[in-house]
Amino acid sequence: MIKKLPVPALAHYLGGTENLALSQRGVELKLWIIGLAIQLKVEKHRLKPSELLKKRGRNNE
Repeated sequence: MIKKLPVPALAHYLGGTENLALSQRGVELKLWIIGLAIQLKVEKHRLKPSELLKKRGRNNE
C-alpha cells in the first residue's frame, strides 16, 4: 500500500528529483558544448593532410 505523504513533502520530493534530473542534464549539456568547442578549436588548428605533407618536405622531389 502506498503511504500518503503530506503535500509539501510530496511536492519537495517530486520537485527535488525533477530539479536534480534537469540540473544533471544541464551539466551534461554544458560539458558536451565545452567538448564540442574544444574539438572545433583543435580541428581549426589541425593542418590539412596536403599542408602536413608540405611541412614534412615530402614535395622536395
